[in-house]
Formats: sequence, structure tokens, C-alpha cells
Amino acid sequence: MLLLPSDLPKECTQYTFTHPRTKRAAKYIIAGSNLLELRQISTERTMILGTKLHSADAVVGIYTNPLFLILPVLFDHRQKIMPLQFLLDIASQENDSIPLTLVERHCESICTFERLEDELCVRLDEKKMLKFIENQIEKMSTAIPSILEKDVLKKVTPVDPSLSPSPELVTMVKQYCAVSLITATYLPVELSDFITKKYDFTLLHTTISQISLQRQSIEFPTNISNDSGTTVSNDSSLRMKKSKPRGRKMPVVENNSSILDMFKKK
Repeated sequence: MLLLPSDLPKECTQYTFTHPRTKRAAKYIIAGSNLLELRQISTERTMILGTKLHSADAVVGIYTNPLFLILPVLFDHRQKIMPLQFLLDIASQENDSIPLTLVERHCESICTFERLEDELCVRLDEKKMLKFIENQIEKMSTAIPSILEKDVLKKVTPVDPSLSPSPELVTMVKQYCAVSLITATYLPVELSDFITKKYDFTLLHTTISQISLQRQSIEFPTNISNDSGTTVSNDSSLRMKKSKPRGRKMPVVENNSSILDMFKKK
């Protein structure tokens, strides 16, 4: 099953380009001036482009900015001026050639232009590149997959059910999810690290750690009072020592062994 946005031009051409993140061959569709990455979706129940799928195996076309195809090469050669066509040849590797018309009108967003011997040459402008990626992250933050956003929000939700995460934290969660998706999906590792360092998620990580500890203290309290008012330690190591039979060695669990392996007869 192939799912494409309904507003695409009827004439579409499929290409195989080098994926900017994985460096492997990946399927794309060019429809007019639009570039869509074809992704395999396999899930029992999901909502894609407004269509509910049950036990779905589908290929979905997702809008992608063409600049992501050439960003890895531009970043690797960021100190150099190179002909745009030569850059496209490097980015294409052994796959289909990236059409000049697909990226040329977008290059001004991240490059400076020069003409050398009547040939159009480009050089990466890091300030422009950062602005471009920040804009992509901002767009993504308004369209975060609900399952991902809920997973992170759950980690910053206070233990007290009457309280909610602060608006600042909610905004940071959206931004964190957007940064994670953009860097892990469209950017090579070196560039991902470069971008990630531009964002400060200390408050988010600190809050997640604090709330995690609070939940653990509720689920596994350190001290428990018995009916007589005496405080009884809930330290698992003490309980293990008390329950350990004399003269009998406890089974040793080796790395990567399951709990069931402890009870197998030797």
C-alpha cells in the first residue's frame, strides 16, 4: 500500500538517493518541486495522513526538504568553494543523480554563491545552516507524533496527580522531540552532534531524574512501619541475607542470563 499526500501533482518520478543519515540507498519521489522520502511502515494500529490502518504494511511518502540530501557533503567540505554540480555528484555516490533543479533554488538558504569560470559554485554558510535547521526544528515541534510526545511528557509529569508539568517544560519537551527527530532522521552523526550542542535541555533531564526518583521511592519505600509502630527496613540486600539458608550457596546469575537460568539443574 502506497500512501501519498492528496495535494501532490499527478506526475511523480521515483528515484534512489543516498540517505543523508544512513548513507544507504533510499527511495524518494519527486513530484513537481516536491521531494518525498518513501518509508516502510509496519504496525498493527497507527494513524498516518488521516488514514487509520489495521495490521498495516504500507509505504508512506513524507515531505522532505531537498537540502538534507546535500547537507552532509556541504558540512564535510564547509571550508571549500565547489561547483554545485560537483557537490551533487559527490552526494549522489553510486545512486541516481540528484537533479540540479531540485536543490538549486533552495541553496541560498544555507550557502553563499560564487561564479568561477562561468560555473556556479557554493560554500556552506554555517550561520545560514543553523537558521535553516532551527526553522525545520520549529516546524517539526508543531507536528510531533503524539506517541513520542506523550512518552516524554509522561516522564516529566509530577507524581502528584493534581499537578501538571509547567508550560516551560511542555514547550521544552516539544523542542526536545523535534531536535531528536531532525538530528536522528535527516542529519549525519557529526552534524547531529554539532546541532544538539546548540540546545540546552538540562532542565528537562534534571526534572526527569527527579521525578523518576520520586516514583521509585513511592513504589519501593526504604522504610515501612509495621502494626506495632516499629520501623522495618525494606532494604532488599538485608532481606536476602536473612533468607539465605546456612551452608547453601546462592545461585550465580551470569551476564545475559535470564532469571529462569538460576533454577536450572546443573
